[in-house]
Amino acid sequence: MNRFASRLVVGVLRPFLTKAMRTTLRDTFPAGQLAPTIRETWRRYQQLEPDLPAEPTLGARIMTQLAAMTTAVYQSLRQMGLTEEQTREQTARITWLVYEKMSMPPWRLTRLLTRNRLSRVRRVMGWFMRFPYNPPGYQMQFVPAGEETVAFDVHRCPTADYFASQGLSKLCVSAFCNLDYPLADRWGVTLERPQTLAGGAAFCDFRFRQLPLTEQQFDE
Repeated sequence: MNRFASRLVVGVLRPFLTKAMRTTLRDTFPAGQLAPTIRETWRRYQQLEPDLPAEPTLGARIMTQLAAMTTAVYQSLRQMGLTEEQTREQTARITWLVYEKMSMPPWRLTRLLTRNRLSRVRRVMGWFMRFPYNPPGYQMQFVPAGEETVAFDVHRCPTADYFASQGLSKLCVSAFCNLDYPLADRWGVTLERPQTLAGGAAFCDFRFRQLPLTEQQFDE
């Protein structure tokens, strides 16, 4: 990714991540410590960014940038004295706010095309497999699973690779992989995924199945 494109991505993502940090951490740190923690996060990201891998697709490069930002959040919180477990938990709360904001607009768009939730899941995941999870940066494919399940496997995930290169695969599971479960709940489906690349498996096996609607889900 050239420097202009990289700055453009950071310019788009930085306000979302900064707001998510303020929202999540305002009850954890005194006001006088929160602003320096956010500044430290972006200082650390600037150190990480030049060494990001040269991924083959724009989507993969954007996602590794987001992984580096997540790493920077984690490092700055650890510096503030949080335990390993506390840091992963707080980082996951922050990334969830960003992940939810990025994921919900295309989900709401599918409601114009069909009301069947599994059909909507298949359609939105099909869109995501075109961007940002498109090959060869990502290697994902739908697999047969019957009418009551939307199933796909992920054989390469650049964010899992990035976190592994930083020795932070557990952070990847907490702050990236596990966010798929509350997202599935928002979609009115259930997710079964016994294994993940970040957890050491050969591939991630996503299986979405339908759940009864809640009032909140019905409106989305």
